[in-house]
This record gives sequence, structure tokens and C-alpha cells, in this order.
Amino acid sequence: MSDSLKGFWRFIQPFKAYGFKYPVKIWSAYADFLKSKSQFKKMGGQVPFRYIYPSLYFKAEDVQSGGGHYFYQDTWALKKLAAIKPDMHYDIGSRYDGFTGQATAFCPVTAIDIRPPSFTLPGFHFMKGDILKLPFDDNALQTLSCLHTIEHIGLGRYGDQINPNGYDEALLELQRVVAPGGYLILSMPVGEERVEFNAQRVLDPENCIKKLTEMELVEFSIVTDNDQFIESTVPGLYTNARYSCGLYLFKKGKKGQ
Repeated sequence: MSDSLKGFWRFIQPFKAYGFKYPVKIWSAYADFLKSKSQFKKMGGQVPFRYIYPSLYFKAEDVQSGGGHYFYQDTWALKKLAAIKPDMHYDIGSRYDGFTGQATAFCPVTAIDIRPPSFTLPGFHFMKGDILKLPFDDNALQTLSCLHTIEHIGLGRYGDQINPNGYDEALLELQRVVAPGGYLILSMPVGEERVEFNAQRVLDPENCIKKLTEMELVEFSIVTDNDQFIESTVPGLYTNARYSCGLYLFKKGKKGQ
């Protein structure tokens, strides 16, 4: 590719990303970019066209990222895990580039997934496994997390087998492997219950509480439809939500209780 084409390709990327979202503001943002580029050159800066990389600033928008299910979920879950301080934490299917990787800052993590990672990281370990048949004995794990994953099980989205009961079976499998006195950190979309095949399920926020009969709900928090994080609230308040994110901390009852 010629230098001119490389430069042009870079130049149009912001338009491809934001042109339809900001059809008016995009042109003002490009004008600001060209003005800044001209000023930079007048002050002696070198700006080869093939290396331009327009990062357009929309003044009416917040340019700092944050908010959304994964932002609040990962922050909340990391705080819970840091307070527990396990010798080894186990995770099923959560994103590597969020909670799972970040948790290695304060404890070793073993991730179980059907897809192997493409990286290595100190304190990060991988085991290939299926959430419907986890490679652990009963009552084996001190802490276990499964974030924004269980809603997909059995829908075939990630190459897993079609199974209409996938969510229920996965939930009970998570309960099986947590040790008495151990913790399960769980999240999923909550609201008016439905299956959005084959992307995900949205669950009634009280669904998993009723099904995890060996576990006590320690805390329920939520990211609402309006992207508000509410800590320590009541699940039943959100049964009619459109698409919220329920955040659950469960503790398994000790033997004999």
C-alpha cells in the first residue's frame, strides 16, 4: 500500500467509527484536527501524511471510558475477591482482559474455559474445561467466579452444545464445586425473563437465588437499565427491568447446616 493510501486509510477511520453517530459534529472535529495539525507543523513538528492518526475529540461527550456492565461488574467483583483473599481463585468463562487478568494483581487465578488464551501472564493459569462438567471434585474450591457467562450456556454462541437447560445445569455445577464456607461471585443479565436466541438469556433477578439451594445470598448489587451502579439492593425490585446486570455474592453453607 502506498504512503498516500496509508494516510487516507487512517484519516477516514474516525468517520467510519463516528460518522453516523455524530453526523454534524464529525466535520467540526475533523476541522479541529486539521487546525491542530497545521499548528503543529508551523511550530516545527514533522507530520508525514502516512503516519497521521486522527483521534477526534467530541467536546460534548465524555472522552474518558467507564460505565457499562463490564466496568461496574469487574470493579465490584475485584473488591469482593480482594476482601476474601483466597490462596488461589478459580474463574469460569469471564473475560481475560478484565476481571480475570486484573485479579492476578493480588492473587493467583486459574481460568477454566473451552477456549484457551493467546497470552501468558504471571499468576495466571489455564485449564480447559466445560462449565457443565467442571474438572473438580465436589466442595473443592474456596472462591469461584462466573461473570456475564452463564446466560450464554447451551445457546451455541461460543461453539458450545445446544442445550435448553444449559443455564440451570451450569448453575448447579457451580454450586457443586464450591466448598462449604466458600464463595461464588456471579453476574448475569437480569430483568423480564426471556431467551434472546442465540445471543443470551435475560434472567429474573431472583431466579438463581431460588435455584442455589445450598447457598446464602450475601450481597446483590446491580447495574441498572440507565447504567447506574446500585450497591446492596433488593433483587425483586428489578424483575421488570429491560436489560440490567445482576451482581451476586453467594456463600455456601457449611456441612451440617
